[in-house]
Amino acid sequence: MLRKRQMYLKFIERNTAMKVRVKTGGEDSGAEYTVSFYDLDTEMAFWAKSEALHNLVSASDTAPRVEVTFWLRENMYTFEGRAMGPAPHIDDCAVLIEQLSPILAISRRSDARNEMRIPVNLYDIAPEDMALERPRAPERAPVFTAETFDISAGGFCLVSNEPLVSSGPLFLAEFSLSDKNDFLLPVRLLRKGDCPQTVLYHYDYGFLFIFDKLRDEKARIASAITNTVFKTRLASVTR
Repeated sequence: MLRKRQMYLKFIERNTAMKVRVKTGGEDSGAEYTVSFYDLDTEMAFWAKSEALHNLVSASDTAPRVEVTFWLRENMYTFEGRAMGPAPHIDDCAVLIEQLSPILAISRRSDARNEMRIPVNLYDIAPEDMALERPRAPERAPVFTAETFDISAGGFCLVSNEPLVSSGPLFLAEFSLSDKNDFLLPVRLLRKGDCPQTVLYHYDYGFLFIFDKLRDEKARIASAITNTVFKTRLASVTR
């Protein structure tokens, strides 16, 4: 049996985007920052770049505890740390972060599924359109509209009380994860079901994103999903 190697800071690539949430008394304070991994300081500490986090740490009398989450290739990881202080010798907006807990994979799946209700429009797509560097914005009506039951950086599951009637497995999916994250991606229909996910719908459909020409889009989807999950968790804590 193959064993996944332990994740260490030294395996994180420079410029990897990270989400850093400040914790107060074991709970989230509501402050969340996007930082860029810069380099190692020691095996258990690294420099990250973020002007906003730098300003917070510079004005603080203590080293705030933080939760760090990031994607590395196909996997999502998290660990707890402490923002030790600004590091002006590295960069004007650099912060030194100490790792306090092991780096854990959030899910054993290559792409963690997150239950979200997101409207999706599906359009028929011709095989020749798959050769385009970027999909063209559709000028026709969608052939199917439904909500996701769950979504990951690899694909999504749609649920509906209406059947999807189409001859081909390829579609163009249009959806949005926030005001700043609109997506238009080719997808492949992998399965059709009678909705074992929930009794509220008659049908469920599993789709896989096709990133052959759009390598950077997977990282963008992963980041957008992470942002949405964080905001949902924060909202539940602060109610």
